[in-house]
Amino acid sequence: MLFPILLTLASLSQGLNAQAVDAFGITQYEKIEAIERQILNPFTLVSVVSPCSVNFDDDPARGEQTSAEWVRIVFHDMITANAAGPGLGGLDASIGFEFNRPENIGIFINVTLGQFSQFFSPFLSMADLIGVGIADALATCDPTSRRLPLRVGRMDAAGPGPSGVPKPTDGFAVAKAAFAQAGFSQSEMIQAVACGHSLGGVHQSNFPDIADGDQPLVGTDGRESFDSTPAVFDNVGVNEYLNGTGLQGGPLVIGPNATNSDLRIFSSDGNLTIKAMSSPQSFENTCFTIFEKMINTVPAAVTLSDPIGPRPWILRESHLDLNSAGLVTFSGTITGHSASPLPVNASYFYGTVGGGNTGPKLSQGGVPYPLFLNTVIGFNTITDYLFNDTLNSPNINTINVQSSYQAPINQNIFILPSQSFIDDIRNSDGVGFVQINYVVRVAILKTLAPTTASPTAKIWYAIVQAGSVAPGLAVKTSGPMTFKTTIGAYNIFQVVLTIGDGVNNLGAGEQVLQVNLGSTLSSAKKWGENQANETTHAAPSENQAWLVDCINERGVNHSEIALYPGWPNGYPSFTVLVRTKDNSTAAWGYSQIKEMLSDGDAFSVSDMALPFVQNGFKVPAKLGQNDCADPDFTKDVNIRQQADDMMPAQHTMIRSTSASSNTAGGTSITFLAYSDTVVLDGTLSNADIFSGIWNQRNDLYFLGDKMNFRPCIPFD
Repeated sequence: MLFPILLTLASLSQGLNAQAVDAFGITQYEKIEAIERQILNPFTLVSVVSPCSVNFDDDPARGEQTSAEWVRIVFHDMITANAAGPGLGGLDASIGFEFNRPENIGIFINVTLGQFSQFFSPFLSMADLIGVGIADALATCDPTSRRLPLRVGRMDAAGPGPSGVPKPTDGFAVAKAAFAQAGFSQSEMIQAVACGHSLGGVHQSNFPDIADGDQPLVGTDGRESFDSTPAVFDNVGVNEYLNGTGLQGGPLVIGPNATNSDLRIFSSDGNLTIKAMSSPQSFENTCFTIFEKMINTVPAAVTLSDPIGPRPWILRESHLDLNSAGLVTFSGTITGHSASPLPVNASYFYGTVGGGNTGPKLSQGGVPYPLFLNTVIGFNTITDYLFNDTLNSPNINTINVQSSYQAPINQNIFILPSQSFIDDIRNSDGVGFVQINYVVRVAILKTLAPTTASPTAKIWYAIVQAGSVAPGLAVKTSGPMTFKTTIGAYNIFQVVLTIGDGVNNLGAGEQVLQVNLGSTLSSAKKWGENQANETTHAAPSENQAWLVDCINERGVNHSEIALYPGWPNGYPSFTVLVRTKDNSTAAWGYSQIKEMLSDGDAFSVSDMALPFVQNGFKVPAKLGQNDCADPDFTKDVNIRQQADDMMPAQHTMIRSTSASSNTAGGTSITFLAYSDTVVLDGTLSNADIFSGIWNQRNDLYFLGDKMNFRPCIPFD
């Protein structure tokens, strides 16, 4: 399974402190931004449920349908609302504690929450992700790619809720009472069942007395579909029931079980409600209304946001940093979406204290997502625009994009992505991490923090919850950070922040980092590492390499890498060319590489040659040269990439192994070098390159390298 591992800006905001925060110190606005970034990225949850028929599981032969599971889990989580008392329960992810109850038979809870947990963070609760899941499932299954309106702010339960999910073997009165208790009328109950049973079916392995094989079974679990189009969200099942055609409403209408629960529910009002849903538009409108009510059935203590668009323009990711001259840089990705043609470049300006601005600017050329991705995600044309600027004024405090989006910029204090990295990851079983050590460096204006200051770092991270298949959230604060050096107008402080006990696996999810100086000065929160996976993919704007120079202790991060495409023997190949900014010869050092590409193949780092000298930039003939005498350096590198597992019919995988063709569909060799600053060589931009590639192969995207380095000369 392929999921993003990015160190990106989760929120630029320093001015959100006036907003109400939840128990973990997160504002609702930060959650809104996170949802927007999630649903505008086709490589997040929506990729797991595309196409609608996919079974994105470890055993596709079983016959599960991911989209149907994501719809089912909403019902099973929310239907016990108010069972423990008025205003309690609803969509709160308590289902994670309830996976082994007879009323929740099957693997859908374990599988679905495992898929959602990869995107779990302080900004995206599991309960909110359950809402995102049904919205993504409907977008991929509905012929019009209609999106279910989403709100955020759901809080995850700390334990199981009461039992009471109606089972197909229960009588009509039991089902009616459960829906009524949750706040749904009899007609709404009929609508919810008819809408939910437009996808998927009943599995013989779970209900052998219902799925008895009177229709063709799908998969080793023996699935009997509800209607003739189980992978299309439509009114076919309603009309097959009303007309007695096709599957006649499915195994819960004409099955051998005496209750025939769908039949009793549909006919309970003389079929009045179900008849009103028989046209395509009435079915769709009715279902989106009832599904929206279901995902917004939450505990009374939860305050949900207004429906989220998302906005036409957002900053999908962005980074403040310091360059080698001590100047503040600001870079990232602007994302726009529209049914009308988007501009070639995104326009923006930087606002300054007092209401002024620094003048108009243009991003790099936009890179639209391929048509099949835009269609699936349901927001028309989505385009990414890269930008990279030096902020020449300390008075810059906002970025304003396309006259419609504004975000604050806090130059007073910010985590340095180029000098912050993971120092060590201990993996106990090849699946989960048991300990992660973050080396966190922060820049604080000298006028605000003398060298004797004591800022602290905070990390939000996922933990394994006892009795649950869903992760929980924990927060840890470091001791005082230590002063390291001065760069330009900034004092640099550092701390090593460790999570995990070195024995037990950490939970799946994304970590988030923040640095605080006292109670009034805080850096923006930044995404950390995804604990559950070592693989990463990159959209066109997210090609990333993480480098640490162990000679001068300076890091290179978010480097621009030129990818020169060629097509030998019909296969794509790439050469990565890097050079120092000033074209000077640098002192080179190397450390252990953990490169996360390909299918578990291994190759020796010493076999990767650097066969060129460019612009006076001289490099050793072999990357395997070990200036730092790191005893671990000669170990083979494990390369893993699972793009073909994610969408094998739609993507061609490029992997960095040897220069020969392979069944994965591509070849690639990655060359690396180290320097204070790495810049694009030549005039060809990343956007131009990716655009050129996609014009030739619409089913191809490049999976960017992510390197984690352990420096062989300690910072201390």
